[in-house]
Amino acid sequence: MSVIRPNDFWFHIAYGRSFFQTGQLPVNEQFSFTHAGPYLSVYNYWLAQVFYYVVYEIGRAALVVLISSLLLTGAYYLIFRLGLNKTGNWLAAALGTLFAVVLGVTSANIRPQLLAYPLLAGAMFVVDKFRDTDKRQVWGLTLSGIMAVWVNSHGTFFLPFVLIAFWGLEKAVQAYRERSLALLIPPIALSGYALLGALINPRGFMAFDFLYNMGTASTITRYVSEWQPISLNNLTGQLFLIAIIVLMLFLVLSHQKLGIAEWLSLIFFTLLAIKYTRAVNWFGLTQAPLFAKSLYVVLSKNSGKNAKQNKNLLFNYVVLGLMGILAFISLPWFRPYLPLKSESRELLYDTPVDAVEYLVRNELNPNVFADMGFSSYLAWAAPGQYKVFVDPRFEFYSESIWDDFIAISYAEGNWEGLLEKYRAGTLLLHQLYQRPLIEAAKTSDHWAQVYEDPMAIIFTYNP
Repeated sequence: MSVIRPNDFWFHIAYGRSFFQTGQLPVNEQFSFTHAGPYLSVYNYWLAQVFYYVVYEIGRAALVVLISSLLLTGAYYLIFRLGLNKTGNWLAAALGTLFAVVLGVTSANIRPQLLAYPLLAGAMFVVDKFRDTDKRQVWGLTLSGIMAVWVNSHGTFFLPFVLIAFWGLEKAVQAYRERSLALLIPPIALSGYALLGALINPRGFMAFDFLYNMGTASTITRYVSEWQPISLNNLTGQLFLIAIIVLMLFLVLSHQKLGIAEWLSLIFFTLLAIKYTRAVNWFGLTQAPLFAKSLYVVLSKNSGKNAKQNKNLLFNYVVLGLMGILAFISLPWFRPYLPLKSESRELLYDTPVDAVEYLVRNELNPNVFADMGFSSYLAWAAPGQYKVFVDPRFEFYSESIWDDFIAISYAEGNWEGLLEKYRAGTLLLHQLYQRPLIEAAKTSDHWAQVYEDPMAIIFTYNP
């Protein structure tokens, strides 16, 4: 992880700044000139927004990248520990972790969703500990804490409930067979701990309404590729297909008997990933321990005995130390001193810093039609001075507004009439993604170019 992509970062920390400065959740709309009204989704993101805002204020982009990388590393460390707990084998646990890393590599951008990685891994670790130890109160309260953070940071806070439900169904079958209702007490108790933490949010039970709204919002499922079914035409779909094939192969070769909870988890997260591309990373995290366990059984069978551990600890520590040194000196603060080519603002990927600085200095028409990522950054860099047509909050804008945005971006039909309809007076366009509109604006009598750099170009409206 080495860059900040603009779409799902800047408008989030703009909300975090507003909350931090006022002490109140900024629910009322403040960024757009096309749509007014409350933005209730802020209730499920506010803690992550404040977190990233504070980190950015302390250390700017460099610290954001560092902290995000540490969060991701922590998540995968917990996945490794889970694999190690289930197999006792470092190689199997490491390859299980790699399974999760590969399936998460295409969606691990710096945004509130990133916080869900360590939260999910932590919840999985806690559920595993709760099942196998007697210190259940400690682990239950730990899960409550995880849920309290999660419900205020990202909408995937429902995932631990799914995992607990699968365990509960497994215990229910066991309870029926053994005629012992006492077997149901642990999963019910853990569900209570999870619910206790999840209710610590500004909306209480209404936080769960967010899940329904996001899952049924046609603007999300129609326009956002992450929310569409898996496709083999992109890297995420290809990696998922390979992972499924490899996992199934090891399950067949291992001849192991899966528990009810394991089967339900495998089926649920597979179907979830097929329906929503963005769920491939959750499939990777949740199925990594199963992959490690099945791989370990196969390795053990092939070797005729349990796979041996690498006992050369000195060599391992030397390698680990060298990797740590390389990681340390590659941090953004030290890159200028390395004999490598370094470009300015290299941490801000596809972010129109110079173009927005021009807007701030020159005070053009405040209604700006811009690329979505550009709009996200504009919300952060020019609050109150400019407002945008749309931004990455897909669920906030209606389908008609998104249709008009696409038509204008491709200069289709009466694109100038649409801009006039919304009273947009400034164009902040992406040199790559909005070429049709750029070419049309250059030949129009009503739009004058006032700025250009390799990334962005700005036009102003002349009646």
